[in-house]
Amino acid sequence: MKITIEAKSVDEAKKIALAELGTDNYHDISFEILSEESKGLFGFGGKKAKITAEFKKPYIFFAKEFISELLKKMGISGYSFESYDNGKDFNINIKLPLEFKSIIIGKFGQTVSAIEYITRIHVNRKISEEDKNGKYNLYVDVENYKHEKLQKLEKMAESLAEKVAISGKSVEMKPMSARERKIIHMNLKNNPEISTFSRGQEPYRKIIISKKK
Repeated sequence: MKITIEAKSVDEAKKIALAELGTDNYHDISFEILSEESKGLFGFGGKKAKITAEFKKPYIFFAKEFISELLKKMGISGYSFESYDNGKDFNINIKLPLEFKSIIIGKFGQTVSAIEYITRIHVNRKISEEDKNGKYNLYVDVENYKHEKLQKLEKMAESLAEKVAISGKSVEMKPMSARERKIIHMNLKNNPEISTFSRGQEPYRKIIISKKK
């Protein structure tokens, strides 16, 4: 989403670009000066400044914008965002007052998962195909709820894998999201004594840990 702006000065062009892109934060935008303004001779032959502007991280910006609107409609205030990206994975963690935490997380994390899902759809629609460099993943968390849950699941999976290796009996884990299952599979794939596979339909799909024959 790159735009080109002409104005009387570079500073004015940047302000116009911010307005057109819908932000007031210069740090969100990457500017390139194509040409600076010139006054010309005796007021004639002057040239306008010309720049291009685009979001440094459009996925993060549009996601924050959309989530902010959702939270406002839900009557949530006092929130802030932590965000980072790792290659094509974009992560946003919502920081908010304690009284709102359970509302946004929801039962078994269902509300924050729904927010993540509709935010991903919105951002993908917002950014045109020519601006996307392949497929990106957007993950939304609340006060690191998902991150801490995943750490517990990883420890549980490792403990169950040890029991399976000793007893030889397969065990079935509780239903979890596709991302959680993927990480558990990856964490256990190098264990020479056990194998893992998923069974069931969403949202009740589970991981089965078995001893290799």
